[in-house]
Amino acid sequence: FPYEISHTIQWGRDLFDGLYNRRPTQFNAFREAMSSMNTSEYADSLIKTFGEDASIDAANEISQDYSDIIEEENCLGNQSRTEILREASLKWAAQLAKKLFDENIRALLSQHPKDSFDDEGQPFWAGTRKVPKPLVFRAKMQRIDGTIEDSVNQHLIEFVRFGARLRMENFLSDSFGNDSTFLSDVTEESAETALLKVFSAAEDGNHSCIANQHENNSIRLRVVKTLTSLCARNSTKLNPIEFEKDDDSNGHVAFITAASNLRAICYGISPVDGMETRRVAGRIVPAMITTTGFVSALSCIEMIKLLQNRSLNLYRNAFINLALPFFAFTAPLPPEGRRGLGGEAYTIWDRIIIKESEKSSSAGGLTLRKFIKRIEKKTRGHSSISTEVCSISFGPYMLYANFLHEGDDSLLDTSIIALVKEALISDDDNLDLDDDMHALNIENLADVEKQELRLIDQKPFIDLSVSVEDLSTNEEVELPPVRFVKWNQGIRYNVTFICRHHSEV
Repeated sequence: FPYEISHTIQWGRDLFDGLYNRRPTQFNAFREAMSSMNTSEYADSLIKTFGEDASIDAANEISQDYSDIIEEENCLGNQSRTEILREASLKWAAQLAKKLFDENIRALLSQHPKDSFDDEGQPFWAGTRKVPKPLVFRAKMQRIDGTIEDSVNQHLIEFVRFGARLRMENFLSDSFGNDSTFLSDVTEESAETALLKVFSAAEDGNHSCIANQHENNSIRLRVVKTLTSLCARNSTKLNPIEFEKDDDSNGHVAFITAASNLRAICYGISPVDGMETRRVAGRIVPAMITTTGFVSALSCIEMIKLLQNRSLNLYRNAFINLALPFFAFTAPLPPEGRRGLGGEAYTIWDRIIIKESEKSSSAGGLTLRKFIKRIEKKTRGHSSISTEVCSISFGPYMLYANFLHEGDDSLLDTSIIALVKEALISDDDNLDLDDDMHALNIENLADVEKQELRLIDQKPFIDLSVSVEDLSTNEEVELPPVRFVKWNQGIRYNVTFICRHHSEV
């Protein structure tokens, strides 16, 4: 529910991309797919990609685009293909205007009347939710110049003019070259005529019958039925349009301005001119890039301080807002403490480091059993509290849980690295695990999975999440991240606990 003009401008920009870029691209994909699959297969791919409701909408859009192509290609009589396409595009744009700014608004008010309440018993139309009103196109003799109705009429005419023009440019082939812009021009008079026909037409009474008929059909069947009659493989390829804000002659900003202002009037928001639309719609991406560049530069400055071993009091946090503009810099705060074993606090910078010995490495790697013993020994020596390891995880993967694996000798005698690798590809049906050696056979794995395993081999350490139970209180506590460091360069390491050093943060 929009309450600022920027909301409606962004809505208009999304509408432009959906109608004139996404839909032609979608039709071209359907056209190409029909050369290698049948309609049922394509319907299954649509449902899998977009979901059930969105696949029906996509099928209807493809069907409508195909119908317009057939109408253009099968033109008869004295009318040229361009004239047929212009009439079809005008009708399409006028029907779209009625749907967006009249029918959809009436449907919304029918679902949520002006005096309705939400699920919590509060007025539905309150706060930033403004009650919308449907828009109607009126003939010249029924409106007064300078009134809001006159403004609505003018915006509707602009919407249909530029909407129909862009629709024609989607369908005009590349053979027209630069003449496509001239051929696609639409006059105000033709747009007004199309609007009068659509808005003055009687309501179609067959919608409910069609809806009831669809209720008895499955989603897949409806999609297949919609696409079955189409023979898109031999049809014309459509031309997707990329938004260009700096060319006034292409009608892009004019269409978004008309669409945005019509939606704004529906919700009682003051409309704006094309310059403001260009400013808001045209700066969405550049503003993001500018902010990203600013943040990257500030991060590089802090990295230089780190490389120069500057003292902590020279580092800064930055808070910026380029739109205001606002810039503020503060000294970094100490990290937030978390409650650990025995009530002691630790921070996100703390690690329990367990380093693999040369002997363990030559024997195939530090086993899970020895890993657990060293954690329990370390926590007991650090806090004089008897503990038992409850669980060990690597990211989202559970490697060990005492209530499941306490007596599983096969698992306990497996190396930590082997368990991590097995977890990474545990969902692969081609996984072959030798029970005796507990070695992974990765010959049949996908390239992505092979790459993940190679990264594990290349990294000098892995971080694990470990929780232990305080046996004196039966309380389960999560330890700081446990960093398992592989044997490196023949140096023997012992279990080490890293304490906090704020000067190194």
